[in-house]
Amino acid sequence: MPMFSAYSLTLCATVFATHLWFKAHEPKSTLPFLATILIIPTFPAYVLSCSQISPILACCLAYPSFYMLLFISIGSYRLSPFHPLANYPGPTIAKISKVWTVHKSMDGKLAHYYKMLHDQYGPIVRVGPNEISVAEKDLLPFIIGTQGMPKGPFWDGRAITPKKNRNQSNYSLIGVRDLTHHSHLRKTWNRAFSEEPLQDYQDILIQNGNNLVEVLEKRFMEGSVELDIANVINLFSFDFMGDLAFAANFDALRNNDANHFQKNMERALLTPALTMQIPWSVAIVQAFPWLSTSLRSFGAFAVSQAKLRASNESRKDLFYYLRSYSDVPQDSLFAFIVSNAVLTIIAGSDTTASALCNAIYYLVANPKDMQTLQQEIEEAFPDSGTNIDIQKLDKMPWLNAVMYVCVTIMHTV
Repeated sequence: MPMFSAYSLTLCATVFATHLWFKAHEPKSTLPFLATILIIPTFPAYVLSCSQISPILACCLAYPSFYMLLFISIGSYRLSPFHPLANYPGPTIAKISKVWTVHKSMDGKLAHYYKMLHDQYGPIVRVGPNEISVAEKDLLPFIIGTQGMPKGPFWDGRAITPKKNRNQSNYSLIGVRDLTHHSHLRKTWNRAFSEEPLQDYQDILIQNGNNLVEVLEKRFMEGSVELDIANVINLFSFDFMGDLAFAANFDALRNNDANHFQKNMERALLTPALTMQIPWSVAIVQAFPWLSTSLRSFGAFAVSQAKLRASNESRKDLFYYLRSYSDVPQDSLFAFIVSNAVLTIIAGSDTTASALCNAIYYLVANPKDMQTLQQEIEEAFPDSGTNIDIQKLDKMPWLNAVMYVCVTIMHTV
């Protein structure tokens, strides 16, 4: 009996100590987490084995007891009034574990779920053990404004490219968490979209725009009565991105994505959407090929495009200006291109397509507005798009209003 008392005391002590460690040190990588939950239970197991119980049986009793008590301890604290976020309302299950958020992210409609929570609980909702979602507009500048908060650890869980192709300096504009470093990278990107570079991008834009028109005309000439315009726009923006950033001719629009470039990107984005909820899990997912097939394929695609672009010095495309305006050391140049290749592929195609699809949907739903926009475009470009001066675009109030509204909708829905 004294031995079982010693076992119970040791078990409770190790559970309490582990809880305090997790409370002070949120896991940032897989190894410390696995080491903690696998090694610590050996102490109560050893004490139990000293009472003439076989080591195997002692482990079979100690390990499940340790995990159950640890879960109860952590869960009780997260639901208790002593937790720093105890005063914020939210679903009980979300307060206990981020695993619930992973589950709600599976269908790609986490934003809809958060919207439902805000409708139910108000402008500030606790959506995780240590997270709140804020929908109070007066607070947004202090969170995501220029002087707002730095990016949270979930960005570490959004890694797409293989670890061996990443760089400690982190040159990805969207992934870097240090505000000073982000500001420096942002200046490089802003200059890459200034007036001079835009003049060089003009021919690329016009060529891809003409391809889009030709494909649409061909579809209608063939008698197509139904057209998935969202799919067409997605493929168009993917081709444009490839041409602009990598001088690559993916030709996804004309061959209806025969090489599955677009589909692979969509499938790959699911994994980071899940792992970002539990950042340290990304190493586990990437360690098992069957868990990250699409992610690995997309990451390899991004790296291959970066290698091709790194060998091309002549074309004045996006990466030409990014490299020209950056002060990245020569030995880190490839890491810089790889880091921004993923951003370019996703932001240059997926988000652009979303904004364009929003614009088309709302214009079709509002014929008078579409007629007004059409009239403004025809007056600005009477040559039917064969001679487009992009400097006129910022002087077209209706066009800019349409795109501003649609981009705003895209970021709020």
